[in-house]
Amino acid sequence: MSNKKCDYNCSTIVKWAVGATGILGLVMLLMLITYHCKVTSILDNSIKENNKIIQSIEVISKKTGKHYFVVKNNDLLKNTDNIHKDNHSDFLQQYYITQNNWLNIWLTILAIILGILAIAAPIIGMRFFDSKKDDIDKLINEAKGLQKQLSKSLKSSDETMKDIEDRSKEVIKELQEDSMKGNTYLNKIIEQEKRKEVQEYTQKARRYIINHKYNEAIDVLTKSLEIDSNDLLSLNYIGFCYYRLQDLDTSLEFMNRAMSLNPKDSSILNLLGSLYIQLEQYDKAINYLKEAISVRDDDSYHYNLSEAYIKNRDFTQAKEALNIFMNKAKNPYIFNDDKDDWEGILNSSKKMKHVSDIKNIIGKLAVIDRKDEFSDWR
Repeated sequence: MSNKKCDYNCSTIVKWAVGATGILGLVMLLMLITYHCKVTSILDNSIKENNKIIQSIEVISKKTGKHYFVVKNNDLLKNTDNIHKDNHSDFLQQYYITQNNWLNIWLTILAIILGILAIAAPIIGMRFFDSKKDDIDKLINEAKGLQKQLSKSLKSSDETMKDIEDRSKEVIKELQEDSMKGNTYLNKIIEQEKRKEVQEYTQKARRYIINHKYNEAIDVLTKSLEIDSNDLLSLNYIGFCYYRLQDLDTSLEFMNRAMSLNPKDSSILNLLGSLYIQLEQYDKAINYLKEAISVRDDDSYHYNLSEAYIKNRDFTQAKEALNIFMNKAKNPYIFNDDKDDWEGILNSSKKMKHVSDIKNIIGKLAVIDRKDEFSDWR
């Protein structure tokens, strides 16, 4: 409502100012026309007076017959000149009065116009400023409102981005966990397949060993170790095969690898004991065989320990080990090639204590061929 009132007042003032200026313009135009007519009249009178002077000169010139004359010596010409001076003075006086009046009028009108503009301009400016102040305030308020909305939107956007980032991290973590689970499951399947393949190879090698086909067993076991170089059973079997082929160094290499994987495996300890018997390192053999027995009290371990004591010529311990073997074994036995070796050692040591007792024990053992070594594997 105030804006409409302000617009109305401003437009009214402008209309009055324009109207007053128009009226003053018309008055100035009329006065200009009047001024023009007055000046024209004065000029016309001046021209007429000049014409009279010229005619007077021509009359004088005709009377005297001379074109050149002195004004002082001619009374008529003096009278004419005096008249002309008087007329000319009147003309100039009227002209100056007219110019002065018109200049005063013009200055008055200009002062009035400037006064009107000086009064109207501040009023119009104030009215215009007042009319626009509300608009400016409104625009400022709208700008502040937009700023608040923008700040709120930015805050909401930041929160949304943070939520998205957090959710992305959660999704990535879930995907990584799923991937790890998937990889674990896949690795488990692959491991199972490997184990299955290794078991097939070891079972096949076992059949070759039972039939004393050690080279064929080594070929199969080599493939098994290519799949899993740390398979304990494959290492044990291949070490045994090289032991049977009398490649003792290679057998010892594989058995030491097996030993590093499981130093408490009784079968590994037993085979190492047998290896050191073949290498004639009887003290080492005895230690490994005793450790094997401490893990698993098997009759075959006592048999090998008896052999180590006999070959080390410790007949007291040999007798004790053989008695334990006799008591533990369901069908006490001796391999035919071992019987010949043991008896040869005993015969060369007849005078030593317990030799005859050991011979009596050996006489009670059933002699079996080395081919039947794995009869209990079948």
